[in-house]
Amino acid sequence: SIDSSVPIKANISAHFQVGNFQTVVPKVAALCDEFGIRIAIHCHGGYCFGGSPDVLRCLLDLGGENIGICLDTAWCMQIGPRQGKPIEWVKSRFKGRIYGVHYKDFTFAPDGMWQDVIVGSGNLDLPAFVAALDEESFDGFAVIEYEANPDNPVPALTECVAAMRAAGQA
Repeated sequence: SIDSSVPIKANISAHFQVGNFQTVVPKVAALCDEFGIRIAIHCHGGYCFGGSPDVLRCLLDLGGENIGICLDTAWCMQIGPRQGKPIEWVKSRFKGRIYGVHYKDFTFAPDGMWQDVIVGSGNLDLPAFVAALDEESFDGFAVIEYEANPDNPVPALTECVAAMRAAGQA
């Protein structure tokens, strides 16, 4: 567990690799304890090691309290409606282990392809997700992640901020 005499100085979002996680995760957990840093595994959907809830649980168990999850809401949903439920991850599946959030939203085509959209306008129930984080006293880092229009992101990001502000008042 995190040494309570060392205050948490930072949260870092990271990935682990399938080829060396069994040795790297315990080393990272020890460094986290030593330096007062929490690592949040960025869940990047079904195509990435660390995107599956089963793999995440294994990594969390191996790393202990020093290692949690950076819940990327869109990539969480990308794994499918049975397991990819951001609100459930906060309230029960990974309760107390959400150390970061990437507010991101997708819509999905019939073939499973995703489209980045304004947060809260796709499949993410933004007010309910924010309420779940509030209920669990979330104290980690949070960012808005929107990548659909890299040549002119300001209008969409402005809409994302407005949606976040509205959800925070829900």
